Amino acid sequence: MKRKRIAFGSLILLPIITNYFTDLFKIDNFLSNWYFTVAILILIVIGILTYELIHAKCLSFKPKKIDKKKINDLINRLDLSSFQRDIVEVDSWDGYRQESIIKIIDFLENATLLEYKVSDKKLNHLMIDFVSQLNIFSSYTSMHVVSGNNHFIPITREEIDYDLRRAETQEMNRLASISFQKLGTLMEYLRKRNYLE
Repeated sequence: MKRKRIAFGSLILLPIITNYFTDLFKIDNFLSNWYFTVAILILIVIGILTYELIHAKCLSFKPKKIDKKKINDLINRLDLSSFQRDIVEVDSWDGYRQESIIKIIDFLENATLLEYKVSDKKLNHLMIDFVSQLNIFSSYTSMHVVSGNNHFIPITREEIDYDLRRAETQEMNRLASISFQKLGTLMEYLRKRNYLE
């Protein structure tokens, strides 16, 4: 019903827009040069139809059930609230919860499998972008933390001074933030394209 109202509204707007442009220019120019008038009217109609077609395509997109299942499984493996709360919002100087790091590793192992590829090319691209950034974070972090009481904490060997440890933890924080931004872009696309319903 809403689509019909929009299309109907476009047909009402077309004469108003035409009238506005004819008032904007001298009517003598339009009457003496019909080619110009027809060309402008055709451009307006093409513009409206293009807008309607693009808008209708976005609204009518429904992902395949198997793709939705794959994406939801991956998102559940990562555990978004744990990722945000225990990785992104925490200063790595205080360490990361082991459970959260294990979820990231599980997510990365599964996200790179072919069985988790979906038919939506843009979604695959966004997923690869996020997974690549998260992999950079994971690799860097694995070289600069050690296991502690249910946490991975920064290496505290005496040969590594305070300034170097601080720089490493700030880099981990920066990489976590970039990963979270990529995740935000991915989640926005998933919501817009109805993958999370």
